[in-house]
Amino acid sequence: MDSVTRLSLYFNTVRYLKFTQIAWYAYRRFIQSKRTAICLSDHCITIRPNIAIGSTLGHVLADTPFGIFKFLNVNQTFDLKCLDWRAVNQSKLWRYNLHYFDFLSQTRWSLQQRLSLIQHWIQNNPVGVEDAWEPYTVSLRVVNWIKFILSFRLHQKIDETVLISLYRQILWLDKNIEYHILANHYFKNAVALFFGGVFFSGKIADRWLLKAKRILTQQISEQFCADGGHFESSPMYHVIMLMDCLDVLNLCQHSDGIAEQKWIDTLQAVAEKALTFLCDITFPDGDIPLFNDSALAIVPKTADVLTYAKTVLNKSTFGCSFDACGHAVKLLRYPQTGYYGLRKANDMLIVDCGPMGPAYQPGHAHCDLLSYELVLDAQRVIVDSGVYDYECSQNRAYARSTVAHNTVRVDQREQSEIWGGFRLARRAKPITACLSKYTNRVLFEGAHDAYRALGIVHRRYIEYDGASIWCVTDVLEGKGKHSAESFIHIHPNYHLKRLHNQNQVLVLNRNKQTIAKIKCDLNVSIEINCGDYFPQFGVKQANHVLCLQKTSVLPLVISYQIIKAS
Repeated sequence: MDSVTRLSLYFNTVRYLKFTQIAWYAYRRFIQSKRTAICLSDHCITIRPNIAIGSTLGHVLADTPFGIFKFLNVNQTFDLKCLDWRAVNQSKLWRYNLHYFDFLSQTRWSLQQRLSLIQHWIQNNPVGVEDAWEPYTVSLRVVNWIKFILSFRLHQKIDETVLISLYRQILWLDKNIEYHILANHYFKNAVALFFGGVFFSGKIADRWLLKAKRILTQQISEQFCADGGHFESSPMYHVIMLMDCLDVLNLCQHSDGIAEQKWIDTLQAVAEKALTFLCDITFPDGDIPLFNDSALAIVPKTADVLTYAKTVLNKSTFGCSFDACGHAVKLLRYPQTGYYGLRKANDMLIVDCGPMGPAYQPGHAHCDLLSYELVLDAQRVIVDSGVYDYECSQNRAYARSTVAHNTVRVDQREQSEIWGGFRLARRAKPITACLSKYTNRVLFEGAHDAYRALGIVHRRYIEYDGASIWCVTDVLEGKGKHSAESFIHIHPNYHLKRLHNQNQVLVLNRNKQTIAKIKCDLNVSIEINCGDYFPQFGVKQANHVLCLQKTSVLPLVISYQIIKAS
């Protein structure tokens, strides 16, 4: 990469940041980091009376025996006598998971085993150690420790060294809030401060609680769109943020005088709307779509989140369901988040035509404008490629690229300039999107400006006949001669077979039965290529990718039909 290109990338990345982010980054880099540690002198540590928490719902964990950590589908055995918390042989995200302490909810491990891991961590992770003391990691660990202590009613009898460590971690977090990152990290910091402020008593704890409520009040309205979706446009992070809201409400519900009822009512209203959004976008298999940075087996299935929400909010129903809706066609319209779709019985289609997250923090965005996923008979058939890791790797670059999504690439250019692990420079923006229902059909229309440098607008029309045919039409508007590729990614459970002398491709299951047919325009060339599918972190599966290619003077049109087998 030459210096001009690199300068352009930096400029088009930094110019979207808030001034406060830049200022806080400079502070952390050149001032705060030069301190060896913030003064954490011992305080008179007391626990607030009359606090409790109901049953909670944690992240999805592998059910391993004590002595085995399994995160991101990577196992590592450990001996408590020589446990290496630095785990330099693992990825950074794996090490983060190690320090989150989600494993405290591991039911196969005894109470004493879990307490021993807490003590071992305290003894081997002094203040400021990399990974262990990252503000995001501290935030998750603080919440997990407090949930654990309250769930087992240990707060009156737990070893004082644990309480001192917990208190020090919150003191550290309070001085290291991630103002330079914001978004879900900032929200996590506030949730941890809230838990700490509720758990401990005294002036400092009261200050934590007040600060947490102030941040959460502001961030709830900013991070959750008016339609209920989380503004980073990742279904996985949407669930994570929703669970945080429910955890805060859970703590408020079981503790005396923590927050004003008006504040609780506001948070509850946001959680209910976010839950409705989640139910609507959930596939018939009970799990989330994989738009942007999303992976399966990280967050609980929607049914479990719904059950937890009913308990926390003391409601038997929310009027939302992701179950099959019979012969009626249900439309899904979430204009602020940018998700549009429909479901009929166990068939479902969902399209992403929303912004690439907040302009100042698009780290989890992919080049997926106008991409879609299609489910037939409750099975994922046309899929998003998912996410493999958070490293600066070839797998991550592929997962975020245009070619990894069911959309159109023009002149082999990316929709947006993705770089590094989480960077985004020049970025695409949606122009319009709408979903309409007519007597016997449903029509989605959307457009974006990803190729504005070429003077091109990409418009996509997806028409559903209400029974078994989806017609996808892509139109490139502008001037000049250009090349376009439209990609269709098939789930690894299926493969493609091209019919000779025809622009038709069969989608076959493992028993070689046809479950659908893709019928293409005669004036496009088609290829069946190999791709990669990342349904979970650390899981890589080969799959078929259908590529429809056409070169012509604009306007250029590529159209195909997906016909479900009867």
